[in-house]
Amino acid sequence: MKTSEFLKEVKSLGFSAFVDEQKYVYVSIQSYGDDWFICVGNDCTGNIDIDAGYFKNNGEDFEKITKLAVDYAFTPVSEREDEPKFCVAVSPSYYKDESVWYLGSRKAGYANETGKSIEWYGTEGACAHEFTPKSYAKFLKDYPEWRPFLPDYDPDDRDRFVPVPMEEDE
Repeated sequence: MKTSEFLKEVKSLGFSAFVDEQKYVYVSIQSYGDDWFICVGNDCTGNIDIDAGYFKNNGEDFEKITKLAVDYAFTPVSEREDEPKFCVAVSPSYYKDESVWYLGSRKAGYANETGKSIEWYGTEGACAHEFTPKSYAKFLKDYPEWRPFLPDYDPDDRDRFVPVPMEEDE
């Protein structure tokens, strides 16, 4: 099970979840904020910690979330993550508070994976088109006119290849 799938399922059951810097996933009751009762580690398969004190008289949703968490915990760590998503900055921003033009935004032109115009969406400075490493390589192959301006994907170049955060509870 992918982390993104697990987070969506957690939310659909009425719980909250967040991922920390070490990619540990914590599940909590929405009204309790960061007070988690399930933690799935990222060190090895099967690394799960459950605080059973929350389960007393709390119904079948707790049984469902526990089974879901165990299923996720026993997914091999290498199979949990989706391909990284990113936007491609086509003009540099020297100041963090200034707008960056992204590939696929109306400001930066009309290039995207389909080769057709796409509308600007979101707030000013928002990423206009998300890529994965595979879709970006395909874009460069399908639209060679962009090749002189765009480098190969480099996950360490976070100024040009701006990561799109994984969806989490808000």
